[in-house]
Amino acid sequence: MDWRSMKVTDLKEYLRLRGIGVTNMKRNELVRLCTAVEGLNLPLDPDMCTDRVTNTVAELLKSNGIDNMSSLQGFTKDLSNIPNVSLYDVFNYLLYNTSNYDRRKLKAYKSSEDYRLYFDGYVESLEMTELNSLFIFLAAIKPTQKDKTYLNTSTYDAWIVMDNAGDVKAAYCTCIGGADGGCRHIGATLYEIEGFEAKSVTDGDNLWLKRARQHDCPVPIKKLKIMKARVVKLFTSVNIVFTNSACCLDKISHTEKTDQTDKKSKSCAITRTGLH
Repeated sequence: MDWRSMKVTDLKEYLRLRGIGVTNMKRNELVRLCTAVEGLNLPLDPDMCTDRVTNTVAELLKSNGIDNMSSLQGFTKDLSNIPNVSLYDVFNYLLYNTSNYDRRKLKAYKSSEDYRLYFDGYVESLEMTELNSLFIFLAAIKPTQKDKTYLNTSTYDAWIVMDNAGDVKAAYCTCIGGADGGCRHIGATLYEIEGFEAKSVTDGDNLWLKRARQHDCPVPIKKLKIMKARVVKLFTSVNIVFTNSACCLDKISHTEKTDQTDKKSKSCAITRTGLH
């Protein structure tokens, strides 16, 4: 193959598919590297990430009688008919599918990453549809560290298949560790489902509403507001208090000295009067 006639983007793609990094490489370096790799007969997708994820999703959907997630319709934010999901159901799933939970950590589950995602309002949307006796939830979760995901999307997309008893049958997320349904985004979605409170008939529709964001979120640099720290004002006020206190102490000590002087002068006058 004539590597010198190929474009730089094609050279990088050839190496990337074989699991070789091409960051900050020039054209001549890419050509030499492609020539060397050609003789090694490296397989495409050596980590088998694409095949594994595709097969995993297909098997999960097929085991629950779903041909394709995109073929499902009727998704709504009205969660009035969802099964009764308790914390026990959430814990049972997380204990079985994740390695971040044990009996000790369950006591402090509110400090876990998935619960903080739920509590801080990173779940951007939550919808549900029914298929036979199954409930399928679709959720979008905003990343915490960056404005975009590694897929260059604004949110991670997750889906959960649940039966009418509240047991999770399958789950998947588009994040790097979400193929097995054990990532923190799935956990945050489960906490969101468990935390939904149904309204009475007179209070209106049981629509899911996004929680208010309680935590800092990344923003572009042009939107940052640089403000002067208030610590300087705090120290200034403390100094003033100390200065005033010192002044008061000086006044008190001066008054005491004056009183003592007056008493001495009066006693001297009385003594002199008694002598005369």
